[in-house]
Amino acid sequence: MPTQTDLAQDCLDRVLVCASGKDWSNVIRAMIYLGAHPTRALYTAVSSGQSDNVSILLQSGAIVEGRGEQSSTALHIASYRGYKSIVNLLLDTRADPNFVDDNGATSLHAASQAGHIEIVKNLLDRGADISWEDLSGITALHIAAQAGNEELTQSLIEYGASVNAEDKDGSTPLQIVSGEGYEELAKLFIQVVRISTLLTDMAILRYE
Repeated sequence: MPTQTDLAQDCLDRVLVCASGKDWSNVIRAMIYLGAHPTRALYTAVSSGQSDNVSILLQSGAIVEGRGEQSSTALHIASYRGYKSIVNLLLDTRADPNFVDDNGATSLHAASQAGHIEIVKNLLDRGADISWEDLSGITALHIAAQAGNEELTQSLIEYGASVNAEDKDGSTPLQIVSGEGYEELAKLFIQVVRISTLLTDMAILRYE
């Protein structure tokens, strides 16, 4: 049976969660002063796009790598929803862009799925693994290829994504764009393969 202390703590935490999704910074500060735990409220603030609230909660000790639904982190949520300022806040608080959810997906997968190119680049600049595969063997480039997103695909290739990475079904991004009929992307991928082959051949000749 919950004690009076437990009930009081739960009440504080619930009010903080509610306030974190709204422009109620004074209420947030008051609840934290009274002892509310900030971590659970962080997900609400991030999901609601309340960057000021996110900042307050992080400064108050919210665990940046805490887990929400399907073990997603706050960075997963912000990356998928396209909240650039919140992504920066989380990364500045040392959020790990390579933490995975229950599906083995990183924040880079989340941003790629939603097509948020600036966030994708930011994550890569801050240490995201461009070659990381989720539990289905899918990389960020697989996602971009499936969506036919030319700008995102180009950006990922420029950062070194492999067009020949195979998922669990043996499909590569090149095969995906060819199968979907994305002609321009197929041409881009073939060009990348040719350049890669040429560089490999040149390296071999150099050491013969």
